Amino acid sequence: MLAELLKQTVFSDEYQQHERARFENRSLLEGRLAEIEQGTAIDALEPFAKAYLGMFEDIDSHIPAEERIYLLVDEPLAAPVTDGLVNAVQVQRLPAPAEIAAMLIKEDRPGIGYIALAGFDMYLRQGGRADQLPVERIKAIICFHYANVTYHADDWLIPLLEDSATIAAEALIDFWQVLRDKNYAYLPGLKEILENDDLLALRNKVIVAAAALMHNARPKELARILLAAVSADRSQDLFATACDVMQDSDSLGVRQLVFWQATAFILEPKARSSLLAAYVGQEKIKILPMLDFINSVLVKDQERLSGEAIGELIRMVAPKFTPQIDNYGQLSDITQKVAWLFYLLAINTTLPAMQITKKLRRVRVLKLYSEVLDEVEQLQSQLATGQLNEVPEANSFIRQLHESGKLKSKKKWSDTNH
Repeated sequence: MLAELLKQTVFSDEYQQHERARFENRSLLEGRLAEIEQGTAIDALEPFAKAYLGMFEDIDSHIPAEERIYLLVDEPLAAPVTDGLVNAVQVQRLPAPAEIAAMLIKEDRPGIGYIALAGFDMYLRQGGRADQLPVERIKAIICFHYANVTYHADDWLIPLLEDSATIAAEALIDFWQVLRDKNYAYLPGLKEILENDDLLALRNKVIVAAAALMHNARPKELARILLAAVSADRSQDLFATACDVMQDSDSLGVRQLVFWQATAFILEPKARSSLLAAYVGQEKIKILPMLDFINSVLVKDQERLSGEAIGELIRMVAPKFTPQIDNYGQLSDITQKVAWLFYLLAINTTLPAMQITKKLRRVRVLKLYSEVLDEVEQLQSQLATGQLNEVPEANSFIRQLHESGKLKSKKKWSDTNH
């Protein structure tokens, strides 16, 4: 039926072009139909799996996946082939995630991987359910998706990762571990997991392990992973990982170690504030990435840190960067970031936060910010006593500081680039 349709449709020329392939496959398959249909003839099934997955350049990718098989084999032989692909994913031994990773490192893409992907896709299209297959098969199929790259859209992937988050997490962590042990540059699938909020459950299960495995990744990538890790409900595990990484920090660059130090501070500010302050010291090369990282967390969750923790950050940062106005009369970028910390303290009306504000007044190196602290205390009081019913926006608070001249600019040579 499908072969006849191909002959009559816009793909009729394509069907004719593969006449020789069908002739050759006829002689190759006819004597092996039983093992093909049972799914045990891996060498015979592999080319059909690749055709299904769109890996042959001479087959029009617009032809539906299953119909591509009919270009390569006569219709009476097509059923044993399709049945064989579906059966193979149920009966063939599939490698474990660690084995698949080892193959990927060697750039070895075994035929069973393509057969598993094509067979699983066809299995689902025929009404099969993933939860009816053994867990180890599902783990292998997930890893083959990332190891054996094809041109087929695996529409089943996201639903599978959603519904089987625990299984997927176990598979990917085992898969990634072997890759990183061999210094593989990235973790296949992690980018998708970080970007797709439908995969939040899976993200929360793998993110700490991913952070540990990528502990010395490029700073931008590491920051992205750690920001996701901080947002996950895995604080205890992440803090333990951070401490382990910092204890053996020889492989880390300055910014990488800054991000790990900042992560530990966010998770346990009381235990880590003095250690973070000692590490960053007076070095702006450390303070700037620390501030950017922590502010990225606070933008998403303004209440993540207590008033005391915000006060400690102000102690670390504000004295190092006197307020600066750019050439257009606007607050410089770093000044706005420092002012944001004062804003977070100002909208915190807990007693400890209000006490911290008073303590900051006694810090000699913060004298330049005394009028800013006036505004902080005033807003805290107005919110605490109900004089203001709504918390003002950060931009409004910072703009008021600027326009009222409360942010006193004191030019220093060390500040001219910020």
